[in-house]
Amino acid sequence: MQRRDLLLASAFFLGNTHSATADDTITLQDAVNRFAGSRRAITAYDLSITANVDDAAEPVRLSNGETYIPTERLVAFTIDIVADIKRGRMLVARLYRTEEIATGNRENERWQVWMTDARQSDDQHYGPGRLLSGGTRGTKPEFFDPLALGLGLGGEYGRGTPLAEIVKNYAHWPQWKSKQLDKGVFAFGTVDHLYLAFDPQKDWSPVELHSKRGNSTPFEIKLEPAKIEGHWLPATASVVSGDQRQQLTFNWNSISRPVDHRFSIDDIANRYQIKPPRRP
Repeated sequence: MQRRDLLLASAFFLGNTHSATADDTITLQDAVNRFAGSRRAITAYDLSITANVDDAAEPVRLSNGETYIPTERLVAFTIDIVADIKRGRMLVARLYRTEEIATGNRENERWQVWMTDARQSDDQHYGPGRLLSGGTRGTKPEFFDPLALGLGLGGEYGRGTPLAEIVKNYAHWPQWKSKQLDKGVFAFGTVDHLYLAFDPQKDWSPVELHSKRGNSTPFEIKLEPAKIEGHWLPATASVVSGDQRQQLTFNWNSISRPVDHRFSIDDIANRYQIKPPRRP
């Protein structure tokens, strides 16, 4: 409820700002739903994302008054995401690459691998997951739904909120009217508060998002879609979250083709060089 109240509080300002230049035939929800509709044709995917990271690793003031000074920073990461959407199954593997701030020495941490439980998944939702390697029990890697990139806000970018849930969240947002920009892009909101832009010529793909309200951490995405196997999908993206900048490159290995082999325990152990996890 608190998040919705914040959105509604800013809606008055945003709505009045664009009333003179908006296209009254297109609302934010129209754009979101048209984009989501184009994604429904995708039934499965196998994707690898590589990222270079510029992390300032600034000292952090803790709630107890002490200051935490980082000794290392993130410099790169790789995320593999495999999804069988029709069956509600997902595999996520993430490799972090860090650098010691004092020495500049770099280290590759082992893969953190997480997979949903096939016995509790179906075509309506992803079932609960389990960590197969890396991290602590009960956790999962930071990841995002690549089909929703450009829609999800900061928290949703890190916890893997699925596209369907993000679309439902937008149903509660104010029905902002659009402003048409150059090259046919439709924009909603303002870059000083909340801002989203969609390209209707590319299946209404989101191409830019800004989120900055009050003292909240700035969050920004700019992405370049490319047509891959008949679908407009992210090819590259720039993500800013607080004092960290990420440059992402997407390698779509397959779209709407069988991915059963990627959920094989033996394949997972060999691919990520981890101890074969116990079968459930």
